[in-house]
Amino acid sequence: MATLAIDSGGPGPPVSLPLAPCPSLPDDIVMDILARLPAKSAGQCRCLSHAWAAALSSQHFVDRHHRLANRRHSPRVFFLHYSFDDGAQMHMWSQDHHNSNDGTVPHRIHGHALRLVALQCRGLVVLEDSSRDHVNYVCNPSSGHMMALPEGRQKICHKGVSDNHYESLGLGYDDQTKTHKVVRISYHGCDRGGLPTSVGCEVYVVNSAGHWQPIQGKPPAWVIPYEPSVFAQGHVHWLAEKKVPISADTPIDMVIVSFSLADQTFGIVPPPLGMDGESLSRHRLTELDGHLCLFSDYVPNLSCYDIWFLVSEPGAHVVWNLHCRIDMSKVSPDITDRVERCSLYPLAIINNGSRILLVKPGLVLAPLAGNYPCCAHC
Repeated sequence: MATLAIDSGGPGPPVSLPLAPCPSLPDDIVMDILARLPAKSAGQCRCLSHAWAAALSSQHFVDRHHRLANRRHSPRVFFLHYSFDDGAQMHMWSQDHHNSNDGTVPHRIHGHALRLVALQCRGLVVLEDSSRDHVNYVCNPSSGHMMALPEGRQKICHKGVSDNHYESLGLGYDDQTKTHKVVRISYHGCDRGGLPTSVGCEVYVVNSAGHWQPIQGKPPAWVIPYEPSVFAQGHVHWLAEKKVPISADTPIDMVIVSFSLADQTFGIVPPPLGMDGESLSRHRLTELDGHLCLFSDYVPNLSCYDIWFLVSEPGAHVVWNLHCRIDMSKVSPDITDRVERCSLYPLAIINNGSRILLVKPGLVLAPLAGNYPCCAHC
């Protein structure tokens, strides 16, 4: 039995007292401690025992870790940066730690053809490596783990978007089944009226041993292939064109296509009041604070830079709310210098909702760059 030596204060030797054995911590306290660790550290604890591996892989623990991580820190922003020398590099930035945390893309997909095809959804993203037969990966930037998605049932010959043969992937989280799901839309040619001759759609459950499962629903438009899909409010969203332009005179008619993870159906989200399909083409989609966000695509020559939020109203109705409007004639020189001849991309809401983090496409968030995103007050 262990002992504790205590100085008696007199000429005699220290007094030794027996120590009672330390009681074991209850399992719920141990899990609560582990849920507050960084994701990578918590994941490494799974190798300690089969019981811990099962507990730390359970959906209950994953949900708890996700809630606690979002509550105690400002948002962490994920970037893909491309270097001529090193290829694709992952970067993480947060307001708490201004120096970015770099992640290394695994060597097997290290190159210049890596592309973000689905924005983050509960800590995961989807990347495409077009240099290796268009392999798609589900990636966890926090841990660096990547998983190649199996090939879809409906093959794409990858002729290219110009031939109207392409695919687009979306990533979402199903609250009912507590699983991440990837939805794959594949187009196989265009008719003379600008409509798809054949469209396939299938769904894959991440971390499952299953395969792509075809669904009956079809998207009501051509989703834009070079824009990443966005998950918000239970749906995956894409900007899309109703028809492929037959000639240069064909007017642009854009819509917002949605896919419900709960019932696996497609729909169309109406744009903000007064915005038509042509005006919608000058906007882009992202997710901010859990909401689908629509923002102005090109800043130069714009009098205002708008950020819209899709919000729910009583009765299950959703409407667009103009969350932020920046008068470009009154912004600080710090912002105007950064957005000259370029777009601005909103990445996160910080400072308890009073500021929006904005970034220029291609901006490097690395210590050597000496640049960080600019912030705008709302």
